[in-house]
Amino acid sequence: MPLKKYHKKKRGIVRLLTIKFIGNVILASLVLSGCADLTVAKKAYEQENYELAQENYQELAKRGFPEAYKGMGNLTLHNNLQEKQTSLDYYIKAYNSGYKNAAIDISDELVTMQREKEAYLWLTKLQESENYLVKYKLAKMHINGIGTDQNIDRGLKELNELANNNYHPAHVYLGDTYHKGVYVSFSDEDALMHYEKAYLLGNEYAKLKAADIYAQNNSSLYNRIKAQKIYEEYARLGNGYASYKIAKLYSDTVEKAVPWYKKSAIQNYPQGILMYALLELEGKYIIQDRENAIKTIELLSQNGFNNASYELGKIYFNGTYVNKNDAKALKYFSLAKIQGYEMATIAIANVYAQYNASIRDDIKAENIYTENLHFDETRYFLGKFYEQRGFINKATKQYEMTEISNLHAKFSIAKLELKAKTSLDSITKLAGLGYTPATLYLANIYKDLHPNLSLKLYELAVKQGDKNAKLKIADMLSDKESSLYNPSEAQSIYLSYANRHHTSGMQKLANFLEQQQNTITNISYTWYAKAAEAGSLHSKLRIADMKRDGEYLDYNIQSAINDYKSLVNYPYAKVNLGDIYLEGYGVEFNAKLAIFYYEEAYSLGLDEAELRIADILYNGYGVEIDPNKAKVIYEKHALNNNKKASYALASIYEKEKNREKALYWYEKSAQDGYVAAEYRWALMIKESNPKMSNILLKSASDKGYAKAQVLYGKYMFYSKGEEKGLQTVFKAVQNGDTEAITTALELISNIKDLDNVISAYKKSTQPSKK
Repeated sequence: MPLKKYHKKKRGIVRLLTIKFIGNVILASLVLSGCADLTVAKKAYEQENYELAQENYQELAKRGFPEAYKGMGNLTLHNNLQEKQTSLDYYIKAYNSGYKNAAIDISDELVTMQREKEAYLWLTKLQESENYLVKYKLAKMHINGIGTDQNIDRGLKELNELANNNYHPAHVYLGDTYHKGVYVSFSDEDALMHYEKAYLLGNEYAKLKAADIYAQNNSSLYNRIKAQKIYEEYARLGNGYASYKIAKLYSDTVEKAVPWYKKSAIQNYPQGILMYALLELEGKYIIQDRENAIKTIELLSQNGFNNASYELGKIYFNGTYVNKNDAKALKYFSLAKIQGYEMATIAIANVYAQYNASIRDDIKAENIYTENLHFDETRYFLGKFYEQRGFINKATKQYEMTEISNLHAKFSIAKLELKAKTSLDSITKLAGLGYTPATLYLANIYKDLHPNLSLKLYELAVKQGDKNAKLKIADMLSDKESSLYNPSEAQSIYLSYANRHHTSGMQKLANFLEQQQNTITNISYTWYAKAAEAGSLHSKLRIADMKRDGEYLDYNIQSAINDYKSLVNYPYAKVNLGDIYLEGYGVEFNAKLAIFYYEEAYSLGLDEAELRIADILYNGYGVEIDPNKAKVIYEKHALNNNKKASYALASIYEKEKNREKALYWYEKSAQDGYVAAEYRWALMIKESNPKMSNILLKSASDKGYAKAQVLYGKYMFYSKGEEKGLQTVFKAVQNGDTEAITTALELISNIKDLDNVISAYKKSTQPSKK
């Protein structure tokens, strides 16, 4: 071999051996220092192989490797969010061992432990460094006053300096600040500018932020096409948030939104998974699977997703597709609060504030509300709390102190104004703004007077997103006395809800079928049983009634009593128990026990129950007669616009021959919608004001009050025409009035043309149209 080639080859071999030697030295150094193990641990953690990560971090920690302590801190938190102090101890050990950036982790953990001042001090240890993340966190603390005195100008200046140095998180934060109008004047233009700069600096998330601005229809930059284009671009790349936002763009057309919610769920976006699970629970647009839906939401909750915990609380609180369970509602609202969902605190108070809650606690509820008045919504709920308990002045004060933008509070004030006999203008304006409760309220008010308008309002509520407004439509269509009567359409709506295991839908379908057949059938009972199993208190009550009356089920008064008693916080069950003992129905008559159950019902919010106590006291049923105490009870409720109380009070004054007070309370009761009061009022003024008396009789007659039909029919027969008068009396006969039969025979004896009698009877059997 030529010498030149030999030396060249030798030099190559030497170089190769040298490289191998140096490489081995470096590798040995890495192994000895722990870098290799650290890389393995970090990758294992990123790949969610926590067992391998822990094995490596523990080995490194034993050898005193500083960053390993940080890794152990991260693992500790991952394994148990409650082990905050243990995690913090690891971070501090990392810092003391020389890993100074652990101060950032220490600060973050102290913030979650609400030790903000300590958190701020730990960050200041690194403020002289050129670590932009530290500067960024300090700037946010200055702006928000976390751990230090709030200094918005300083914080904004620091953020702008970071942005000028091309630190993209600062651009995103400034964009959020301008978009929300917090600490600076609202400006979507400035927000968009910062998001675009962040995107150019490599923050992919910032482009989605820009899309969010384009997607807001109240933004000056609203551009649905541009927003959707960006979202679709990211959705194709597997971004679940983008798919979720496309679904939200289709919120007015749920059928189009469903596939995007599904895609978002497949892409593992938590909110997308939650929304698809809620659709699965409802079963309206996709196949219903309640069990799977609940499991999915529970899994999200267990993984720390506070929205899921909050939704579970709502699901058990409302009891629409599952059994209502206040204890579970409280459990999940409390978990959501721990997970950082601040408004869950108010939901907890709402559970305690319920009249019929098994864990009702007015003191706890009021304390939570008053401790959380920094949330604007709290004043609204505190107002509702006071209103339900009759403290109207306190309620109004809370509503008025609520932010002007809170439509809930405006609606509550409008309803209180309506009670004071003012107009519906305020509520109508709120309905026009798309506030669904106002729309429903108007629909309910117009239901009897203007059924067609009421129907349109319920249809509007459906479009506004109310999930139960269609049931209200079915209720109108199932009313035999309504001009809108359409039983087949009503049944179709009820069935669509019942088939999705909607608790109220099953109960209403059962009730509808019972009304249609005028008896309990196998089908109606099956739906009552299903609704009862799903938690419908009304259905459980109805089944107990069947046992009490021997209707469909075998008569079993003791079983009925046990069923009523099991409905611990349902006032109507208490009333039925009271009625059983007051009437001695299958048990020994016991007025005192009846009063006990009526008092329980009243404590659960049913005013009618205390009126029954007043009836007992006034008439002395099994107790010492006490008309004065009875009058106090009646008057208390009459002053709160209870039409039955006003009627009872009027009857007492009529017996006492106090004409002025009797007329006053009959008139009030009639104006509040009590038809029996119209009839009594008409009788009292028959001599002094016959014209008004006949107007009142006609009104009561048109509403189906049999006694009024008899008198008004007789008046019509002799003054307006035989056929019309007889037709009205026949209606009273159909309503079961015994006097009507005598009157009908009397009138028939005065009719010469039998055809008039037949015609009157036929017309009387036709349903009256409201």
